[in-house]
Amino acid sequence: MIKRVLCFGDSNTWGYIPGTGERFEYSKRWTGILANSLEGKYSILEEGLNGRTIADDDPLHPGRNGLKYLLPCMESHKPFDIIIIFLGTNDLKYYFSNSIQRISTNMQKMIQSIKNGQYGYHDKIPDIILLPVPHTFDNVMINSSFRDSREKSISLTLEYQNISRIMHCHFLDITNKIKVSKIDGIHLNEKNHFKLASLLFKKINELELDSKN
Repeated sequence: MIKRVLCFGDSNTWGYIPGTGERFEYSKRWTGILANSLEGKYSILEEGLNGRTIADDDPLHPGRNGLKYLLPCMESHKPFDIIIIFLGTNDLKYYFSNSIQRISTNMQKMIQSIKNGQYGYHDKIPDIILLPVPHTFDNVMINSSFRDSREKSISLTLEYQNISRIMHCHFLDITNKIKVSKIDGIHLNEKNHFKLASLLFKKINELELDSKN
C-alpha cells in the first residue's frame, strides 16, 4: 500500500525562487525531489503557501493562518502516515511582534491539533516530523518584513527541539546544512531544496526501519 505524506509549510515548501518570486518546477522543489527519491512508495501531498504563519492572521495577506487551514486540509485528504511541518519563518515578521514563547506555544497547538484528530490509518496518529526554520539573513533587503529576525530564527532551533521532546514527535535539525539565499535572506535556492529532500529521504527511511523493529 502506498503511504501518504503531508508537507505543510510556507513559501519554502511552495518553491519560491529567491529574487524573482516565481516558482521552482516540481522536479526542483524539495517535495518533488523527495517524491522522486521515494520511488512511488509514498504519495506526497504538497501544501505550501507563501506567507503562511503557524497561527497568526496577517493583516496584509488574508488566509495565511496555518492552524485555521490545517484541520480542514487534514480532514479533506486523510489518512496520512507522516506529516511534515515546516513553518515559523513568517511568524518572525516584525509587525507580528512575536516572542519566541508565543511562536512556541502556537506550534505546540498545531501539533496537538494533529494528535487530537483521527488522521492516520485505523485512527493511528501519523508520525510528525518538525523542521526548524532556516536561519534568516536579516536586513538583506531594504524595508524587509524580516528585519532583525536572525537572532530569533536561531533561537527557534532549540525551541523546536524542545517542543518535539515535549510533544513526542520527531525533530530533524536541518539548520547546519540548509542555508537561505543571500539574495533575499529567507528563501531556499535550488541546491538547498535538493539538500532538504535528501535529509528528509533519510529520515523517512529511518522511520520506516523503526516501524519494522
